[in-house]
Amino acid sequence: MNTRTSSIDRLKASNNALNLLRAVHALVGAENANLAKAFQFGTSDRSLRRGGRDRRRNEDDSPAEYETTKGDINTDIATTGSVWSRAEDFWHVVGWAFNCSITHPPRWERWRLWLEFMLDVLEDDWRAHERDADAVRVVAEDQEAEISVLMGSLISNYLQMDSRRYGGVRRTVRAIFADGSEASLREFKEVFSNETRKPKEENGATKKRQDVKVNVEEDMYGDYMDSDDQDEDPQEGTEVPSTARSRSLRNREHNASTGSLEASPTKAPDHSAEIDGFDLFGGLEAFKLRLRLLAMLSAVSARLSANFTPLDSLYSIYSDHIRPLPLPTFSLIISPTLFPEGSSFTTGALSSLTQLILRSFITSSAPLPPVAYGDDISQGILEESYLPYTANTNSAVDNAKTSLLIEALLRTVAYHVGLEGTPGLKEAVEAGIKAREAKAKPDGRKKSGNVGDRDAFETAKWWMSMSSMRMRTLVQTATVPVPNGA
Repeated sequence: MNTRTSSIDRLKASNNALNLLRAVHALVGAENANLAKAFQFGTSDRSLRRGGRDRRRNEDDSPAEYETTKGDINTDIATTGSVWSRAEDFWHVVGWAFNCSITHPPRWERWRLWLEFMLDVLEDDWRAHERDADAVRVVAEDQEAEISVLMGSLISNYLQMDSRRYGGVRRTVRAIFADGSEASLREFKEVFSNETRKPKEENGATKKRQDVKVNVEEDMYGDYMDSDDQDEDPQEGTEVPSTARSRSLRNREHNASTGSLEASPTKAPDHSAEIDGFDLFGGLEAFKLRLRLLAMLSAVSARLSANFTPLDSLYSIYSDHIRPLPLPTFSLIISPTLFPEGSSFTTGALSSLTQLILRSFITSSAPLPPVAYGDDISQGILEESYLPYTANTNSAVDNAKTSLLIEALLRTVAYHVGLEGTPGLKEAVEAGIKAREAKAKPDGRKKSGNVGDRDAFETAKWWMSMSSMRMRTLVQTATVPVPNGA
């Protein structure tokens, strides 16, 4: 996990360790390899340190403090120097890693590999526990035993740790949405002291260290545990963005949501909006990992609502984070086609989340379905409750988001059920498009008259126009119903 060295041995040690873990996971699986036991974050006082404070090691901070059994590797690398000891819990690492995806790209390249592997393990382990729980339900018809099996999963353990210590589900979701802001960096600080610093330089060039052999059994680590990489003042190592960097991040977010596309509804669409949307989440790979984590929490909540949190509460927290996103990122995260294949986020779950968010935008005159958090969506529900309606404000941004949410539901039905090209469908789609276009006005919540506000209005209109075009295409390609008796 190192980016602060030019030592070949040190880099090889890190890469070889990850490759070994991948091989073990691929060959025997997370459950058989007992990775849930191996990947537990420490329960000693060291594991309760918050935000990287008090990370200096002292005379008493030695591997001897850890309970070991025969065959365990009792070294600094495996104990006090490991991520399992240095981090508060799994969600601390998640939040810091996603912060790095935006503010420290070199560190993200290392944390990304770790997080990808951990998600593979978590998903594999959860599926294995689901299979065991299903078998218990069929054979023993014992709900308590079924829940007990699921609670033994690694993801359940990580969620229990968070709920006991640091604010529960909301902190977990904040970690997944970590955005490199000053608030996020304060909450999810670096895991290892000074890990974002560049390698020390000598005479204007990167200092080269002597390459030595690595032999864990003989306590030979090359330069892996050199003192200049650790045990320095943690306050010096936490690199909070400078004023200039913070301003740059704010400007990028502002441009993505207001006028960076420099496109009007009459211009041909390009892909710059999608690129901006991924960038605000740390790039495509970070975006995909965030979606996988959101999907996993949804799956756990569906099976362990009483022990974790109910789905409606979880989706409400998701909505709190998704609703304010700039249009480029908002459009990506609600897309029914971007969740990874085989994701734990089912079509029904995504439909439920989309409808929950839509209810906070759509006009109060819309006759919404009676079930507040139902997963059901159909062409009939679309025509009656969603397609013809506007946002509950005159804001062009709100109406654009309303259009994108309705489009997402329309696409979900088209892809998974099929649309019938009935006159009612065409009328509902056209009525909604015209109503939203007529209602959308420059955002009255901001001072009007400046160029930035006008750009924001034009950009929102562009997004709404593109969404309308895609919905019309879906209607045009819908199956024409065959008349009775034909």
